[in-house]
Amino acid sequence: MSALDQLIRETPALWRGRDRQPERPGANAVDTGFAGLNALLPTGGWPLRAVIELNVAAWGSGELQLLLPLMVRLTRDQIRVAMVAPPYRPYAPALVQAGVALPYLLIVEVEEDKGKDIWWSAEKLLRHPDCGLVLVWPAVPHPAQVRRLQLAADATDNIGVMLRCGRPVDTPVALRLRASRCAEGIQVALTKSRFGWRQQELSVSEDATLDGTEDFWLWDAGLGYRLAKRHGAIRLVVQNILDEDFVYEDRGREPELKPELNVRLEASVNF
Repeated sequence: MSALDQLIRETPALWRGRDRQPERPGANAVDTGFAGLNALLPTGGWPLRAVIELNVAAWGSGELQLLLPLMVRLTRDQIRVAMVAPPYRPYAPALVQAGVALPYLLIVEVEEDKGKDIWWSAEKLLRHPDCGLVLVWPAVPHPAQVRRLQLAADATDNIGVMLRCGRPVDTPVALRLRASRCAEGIQVALTKSRFGWRQQELSVSEDATLDGTEDFWLWDAGLGYRLAKRHGAIRLVVQNILDEDFVYEDRGREPELKPELNVRLEASVNF
């Protein structure tokens, strides 16, 4: 690869027409958590230092599900995620079940008649080094305000996502996607990109794992002692000895696999 080619690929501000990019996320992108979505995006993942527009015909069309793996990963790494002026208050138990660390989730509520506060809050948060992802729900997308968000994103390694309901309008975003429900899960269409083009539309399964794999190893240990004449037993149980972090959905009432070191003492007595 020539020095010029390398410079072009390492400069995200350049529009690349139909140039094809690597399938895996590079230095300027992060994994979406969905193999299909990574294949659709020209950068191989969510582009850093960029403002992304996610357009839906109605709220609840899978827009947050597409962003959930990234939200989980950032909050578990103690990096803040901000939601500015969401149309509905996020349901905290569902976010916890998905693996989001709520102490690192910031929700900014703005009155409907104060649209400028939405843009001001989003810009300040996008420039903050401790905030890795900013989701903003503006009532009207002003091109000048979107451009300010893009400049704020360029100054950091953060990601800004503008979520819009209704017919899309022309804005200076780096990437625009349209999401809708389908039988396979979520239908995602790529409608604008400054990073080049691949295929323009595909369906993403909501059952995809966050890291693209279903396999992981856990190490447990137990030590027990039985009382004389079967009067009882004492057992020391240590789960996830190596303190492995993972995201796992347990269909039962009580989760048996926990993403942290767990030590407990069990005792039973027979009379």
